Amino acid sequence: MNKIAISDLLNPPTAGPVTSNLDSINNQLVTICSKFPTAKENVDGSYQIQLHNIVSFLSTLTQSTNLTSKDCSNIQLTYELSSMLGKVLKDMVLLNGTEEVEKKKVKEEEELETNSKYVFNVITQDMMIPEKNKPHRGHRLPKEKVNRLEHWYLAHIQKPYLDSKNLKVLMEETKLSKVQIKNWISNRRRKEKLLSISPDIVEIINTQSCQ
Repeated sequence: MNKIAISDLLNPPTAGPVTSNLDSINNQLVTICSKFPTAKENVDGSYQIQLHNIVSFLSTLTQSTNLTSKDCSNIQLTYELSSMLGKVLKDMVLLNGTEEVEKKKVKEEEELETNSKYVFNVITQDMMIPEKNKPHRGHRLPKEKVNRLEHWYLAHIQKPYLDSKNLKVLMEETKLSKVQIKNWISNRRRKEKLLSISPDIVEIINTQSCQ
C-alpha cells in the first residue's frame, strides 16, 4: 500500500489527479479500519500520526485552484471520515489507559486489605501472650513532630497508608527520615487496631488459649 510522501504533505500539489491522491488515502483508511477489532488491546500510535497527516494534507489540498465540485465533495467526505477515525482512536487510547489505572487501583486496594487482615491476625496472636503486651519505650520523637504525624494520620484514618507524595511532604515538614515516619505510621496503625478490639474479646481469647 502506498502512503502519501512527507514532501507531498508539506507541499501539496497545485495540479495533478486529485482522484489518485484520494484513492491512496482511502486505501490507508481501509487498512486502519481493518485493525479496529483488536485496536483496544493494542492501539498502534502510528495510525494516529498517519491520520493527522492525512487530515493536514486534505486541508491544504482544498487550497488548490483546479478542483471540480466533485473533487471538493470527495475531499470533504474523506476529511470527515479521517477526522472521525482519529477521534475514535484517541478515545480508545484514553479508555485503555483509564482501565489500566483502575485495574492497578483495585489490585493495590486488594493488597492493602490482605495486609490489614494479616496485621490483625498477628496482633491477636500477640495479645494471647501477656509478655508481648508489656510496654517497650524507645527513643521518643519531639512532641511537635508527633503532633504533625498524628494530624496526618487522623486526616487519613480511613486509609492511613503513605504514598510517595505524602511521605515527601511529611519529611519536609517534620525533618524526619523516611524510616522514622514509616515506623511511626505503622506503629500508629497497630495501636489503632489494639484500641478497636474490645477488652472482653481479649479476655475471651486469653481464656480460650489457656484451656
